[in-house]
Amino acid sequence: MAFNTGNPIGSTDARDLSDNAQNFDQAINQRNAPTWTDRLGVTRKTVFGAFQEITYKAPVAYAAGISFLTTDANKTVEDDGVIYAPLNSALPFTTSGTFSGDDDARFYPVQDKNNVIRVTSIAAMEAYSAPVGYVFSLNAGGRSGTFDVVAGDFSTELAADTLNGIYIGLADDPTASTKVARRSYVGSVNIKWFGCVGDGVFDCTNGIQLALDTYNDVEADVGDWLITSTITVRRQSVFRMLGGIGNLPGQTSPSRIMKDGSMTGDAVLIETTGHLTGGAVIGKSGNTGDGVKLGGNAAKLSWFQVYDCGNDGVRVGYDGEYVNCNSTALEHVKSYGNGRHGIYMHDGYSEINASSDTNAGTLFHCQGDQNGGDGIRLGRSWWWTIINPLTAGNGGWGMNVSDIVVAPDTVQECRYVSIFGGDYNEGNTAGSLKFSGYAGCLYFASTNQDVVEGGTMNQFYGGVGNVKLRQIELAHLSSAPAISSTVNSAITAVTAARFQNSANPANGRGIGIKLGAVGSRDSAQISSVQQTTDTDSLDFWANYASEGLRNMLSCSPIHNAVRPGTDNEHNLGHPSFRWGTVYATTGTINTSDEREKQQQRSINEAEKLCAVELKDSIKAYKWNDAVETRGDGARWHFGLMAQRVVEVFEGHGLNAHEYGMLCYDEWEAEYSEEGDVIKEAGNRYGVRYDEIIMFILASS
Repeated sequence: MAFNTGNPIGSTDARDLSDNAQNFDQAINQRNAPTWTDRLGVTRKTVFGAFQEITYKAPVAYAAGISFLTTDANKTVEDDGVIYAPLNSALPFTTSGTFSGDDDARFYPVQDKNNVIRVTSIAAMEAYSAPVGYVFSLNAGGRSGTFDVVAGDFSTELAADTLNGIYIGLADDPTASTKVARRSYVGSVNIKWFGCVGDGVFDCTNGIQLALDTYNDVEADVGDWLITSTITVRRQSVFRMLGGIGNLPGQTSPSRIMKDGSMTGDAVLIETTGHLTGGAVIGKSGNTGDGVKLGGNAAKLSWFQVYDCGNDGVRVGYDGEYVNCNSTALEHVKSYGNGRHGIYMHDGYSEINASSDTNAGTLFHCQGDQNGGDGIRLGRSWWWTIINPLTAGNGGWGMNVSDIVVAPDTVQECRYVSIFGGDYNEGNTAGSLKFSGYAGCLYFASTNQDVVEGGTMNQFYGGVGNVKLRQIELAHLSSAPAISSTVNSAITAVTAARFQNSANPANGRGIGIKLGAVGSRDSAQISSVQQTTDTDSLDFWANYASEGLRNMLSCSPIHNAVRPGTDNEHNLGHPSFRWGTVYATTGTINTSDEREKQQQRSINEAEKLCAVELKDSIKAYKWNDAVETRGDGARWHFGLMAQRVVEVFEGHGLNAHEYGMLCYDEWEAEYSEEGDVIKEAGNRYGVRYDEIIMFILASS
């Protein structure tokens, strides 16, 4: 309004007449806003807004010749199961009889039979004022999906979702303070929902990063996803790139992050507890910096490939910045054609400090091929475990366990590394394996790997000396231990563990692990016993006092069963250590062979009367522990109280303890070696319902 005098109703002031004319124009002709404000500051509905709240008339079938006047905004037609209302801007008009390609431009979908509104863009959805309970069906390429209109204050979520991947504000609540259109999905969010296009040309950096910043489970479909700056996988988040190939030979992942040639830093940074899996990073010509950096504790990279990055393909650790990068994991990772090392674990920042902070990681079935430097290199990194790596065609070593000594240290920067297996003898320029770290390194491999140098052991690990253990061969067909570990004891020498082949004249030979205890006796054993020519059982033994080892449990393929080691001798559970629930396809089978029973008789009169009273003593009840954990949600059960069974029997001159249907057990307290109580002494009553049921049935 131009003047806004505030004069009361009835004013003839020319200025108020001018303002009234503007207000009338807004009320009648406004087609984008549902409300207007009069000259006294009162918010009123426009005709457009009023029509939006009008209850739509029952639809008629679409046909030629249907007339729509300017007052027919609530008149609807139905075509192919969808209900349409006329656009205000199209009124008045008469239908032509051709909906698709003609009249569809004069209507907008109100709903289908399931209150579904179909749109083809985010902008079209934002123009609607759909009520709570309605559903939008968006058909917009990679951003397609279903959005539910839900009630609640989602203003914070909408403000964070700047690319409308999940949340979309509607025309009558654009800030989502009372309702919002929310994408319906289960599991991961997809980067395509945030506008990413996998054509290798569209810059997906913002879309990928917004998804990773906002949600903890993100996925990328097959495609080439171009980035122009580092994307970060946040804490406790996972980025899943579909169709991952990992280190499978001769194959490239179909879901690829394309590192732009202008980039000088990392393509991807994985923060503490973040996980990147299933795809690839491919560097475009001119790029520098690393491919993927594991830059935090418990960061993980799996089933992944890194190609053609300017510096290291995969880097664990930082230069010039103190960040803990411990307990990281690389699984089935292939690093190929990178400018320096394929995979490099190194804490460059701590070179002058007392310890490394790129420690205790695992590298499992990873591959470094055709890189400018080493295929796999361990610098300042301690306590790593390397299992079955493969390296080929690198400009440096296949694997290099660094022997560099950085002052003030006096020993090698790489320490306490364990390496198991692998293949390094595939055309690496400097050699296959340089194994020159410090302390505790073991290498198991065939003799053709050309180990150039061995690691050294410090005194804590058993004295200074080279480590070149190439092969372990267990004793065959012998009762002597193949491997035996002995520790000192104040009482006597104790064999802590030994791997052993034990001859068995009845069942062939068994291969097992025996665990020792004080007094050099065997405390437990796991053994495999040959049952037939091609069938073996797995048995578990435990020591019992003077009897020695008892076979407590046997996994028997011949019987297709997990069974006790001895018939009718061991119990499943204990009165003070009970199983919670037993899940089975059928019920238990109890032995009822007449040949194993004696003193058979019919039920007597006292027992009949007792059985009838027991039947009337069945009660509904709830378990104490269930009420403690679930409160009123604890479920009802039906059965007998064991103490009541005793009372009923006594009432008929019978002793319930003489009948197998009643159980009573006591146990003594159990103590730890330090004298602390592990289990309090106690007792417990129980019943055998199968016998009680038979008892009651016999009284009928």
